[in-house]
Amino acid sequence: MAIKLRRNFGITSEKLRNNFGITSEKLRNNFGITSEKLRNNFEETSELIQNPSKEVVTRKQTKLLEQLNNTQKKIVELLKENPNLTAESLAKQLCLSSRSIEYNIQKIKELGLIVRHGSHKDGYWEVKV
Repeated sequence: MAIKLRRNFGITSEKLRNNFGITSEKLRNNFGITSEKLRNNFEETSELIQNPSKEVVTRKQTKLLEQLNNTQKKIVELLKENPNLTAESLAKQLCLSSRSIEYNIQKIKELGLIVRHGSHKDGYWEVKV
């Protein structure tokens, strides 16, 4: 009886050691991910608290802006200055075809950086960054 207990104890303790290693590894990995999310949220929130009247460009928006090519960045800047611009007027200002402007606007819209409100003639652009 005592031998069976010792054998089972050895097996059980080995299983516990193995599972503890796996569990602690999972906890370490999850802790790293969670703490990074907390850090990012804290930084964004603290920026808003420090400068509530200013527009704050979040990390997500900064990463999205980095994905834009030069033409798309110029379009965003022009739309910030004048949200009533049309694709035709943008094409004239940037010396590009209106089709090229429409393609680039579509890419910017897919990233969620701009939104069109209203009709094509009477509407305006909302720039999110």
